[in-house]
Amino acid sequence: MNWFKTGLAFLPLLLLILEIVFIDSFHSHSNFNPVTTQNDDLNQFENILHLSNLQPVGLKFFGFRHEVEFFIKDTAVIFSNNLSPLAQVTALQNILKTSNIRGKRLKFIDLSSTHPYATFENN
Repeated sequence: MNWFKTGLAFLPLLLLILEIVFIDSFHSHSNFNPVTTQNDDLNQFENILHLSNLQPVGLKFFGFRHEVEFFIKDTAVIFSNNLSPLAQVTALQNILKTSNIRGKRLKFIDLSSTHPYATFENN
């Protein structure tokens, strides 16, 4: 009988612990997101490049430099993950269109800096 009274004394504490564990496990599942920011940024760039029909090759994400590097045909391209991917793809399309109109072959395009630039191959 004495054991029963001791057990009843700990019953509210046991219920409180179970409630805390249940609430904590319920909230932790709703906040769980296995996708890192780096993977999310890379997926966003891949999706926008795919939709633009530019056909990038060798897409690499460098988080420590905040850059995404890839090739389009034989042209190396660098994007910044700090800038809008859509704006960078639009600028890239304009650069490629202008170079095709002028008959120039691009070697390198850097849209990651505050002063984007492109270099042409020597003919």
